[in-house]
Amino acid sequence: MIVDYLQKFGKANRADFRKLLLDKFPDELSEKQKERKILTLLTALKRQGVITTDSDNKQISHWILVK
Repeated sequence: MIVDYLQKFGKANRADFRKLLLDKFPDELSEKQKERKILTLLTALKRQGVITTDSDNKQISHWILVK
């Protein structure tokens, strides 16, 4: 879903992924656990070389697909 979103919109910040994914996780998980899962997914995709950020400044950076 993350890759599909980035293919469609080009870039996204963590809040965009939060809106996209939060309701997809089980209700048994706390908000903190859901946030952690989103971070884990983004980190895994970054380590695989699928996505990266467009800036070193984490407050203004967006996730983008690696070309």
